[in-house]
Amino acid sequence: MEEAQHMTHFASKVILLVRRDVLRAAEVMQARAKANEKIEIMRHTEALEALGNGDLLTGVKVVNNQTKQESTIECSGLFYAIGHTPNTQFL
Repeated sequence: MEEAQHMTHFASKVILLVRRDVLRAAEVMQARAKANEKIEIMRHTEALEALGNGDLLTGVKVVNNQTKQESTIECSGLFYAIGHTPNTQFL
């Protein structure tokens, strides 16, 4: 949620893909994201493929993991953020 909030300073719209129906961020951060008109939350949605023209990103192919319906989000930027604790214990 913090990253999505931060990205709104640089993007006209931020689409937050959530694989499940629930958000695990702190309630206050969820409330801020939901209240921000630049943030759209797409639940049950996973990224499948980054699309481009060979030089630039043009979109992201996504799938609704309940209905299995695929669609494309036209965009020129992609940012991945998954949790706060890095999975580096094996190192």
